[in-house]
Amino acid sequence: MRGNEFFARWRARRRPSRTVWYQLYATIHPETCEVCLHHHGRILDRAEGEGTPPLHPGCRCSLLEFPGSEREYYREQERRMRERAQAELRRRRLFREGEEALAARNFEGALARFRESVQIDVFTAEIERLCREGSGKEALEAAPEAARKLCDLFLKAYRWKHDLPKYRHMPERMRLERRDHGLRVIRELFSPFVDDSAG
Repeated sequence: MRGNEFFARWRARRRPSRTVWYQLYATIHPETCEVCLHHHGRILDRAEGEGTPPLHPGCRCSLLEFPGSEREYYREQERRMRERAQAELRRRRLFREGEEALAARNFEGALARFRESVQIDVFTAEIERLCREGSGKEALEAAPEAARKLCDLFLKAYRWKHDLPKYRHMPERMRLERRDHGLRVIRELFSPFVDDSAG
């Protein structure tokens, strides 16, 4: 009888769960709003209603449906996704602090903040804004040596970024082309501030 109980329990566990759950996915990108990042990875029991995408006009979040039998896996996934979103928020704060330090002509402070920021991730759109707008551009024009150090830092970080596991699913040629394009963009952005930004 005990053997039959064991097999009955085993069969019950093997039956597909009728319960359906949803996990919210936000794109980790500089243009993703903080509201979406705070919800990244959240597990929901419904696909519509309050707290489900779209969270605001123009929201690009999406839901992934999964069976209740896989809930433990997705709970762990939620933890990792929340950590990634928190890291992105920290990266943004550090990048902003770097911009503020650069505008104040605190070049060592700016370099330190940008160095911490790129250890999390680096995006060419933010570097473009830094080099082409307002006080950041003025500070780089006034300090070619600081501009060179920043250029070297961003180039190194962008090379490193494309060796991360999240890019290994790409065909190698595509990954290298993407990396090389970003490196060219960074060199071009810094070329007005340094004589030779190759690195």
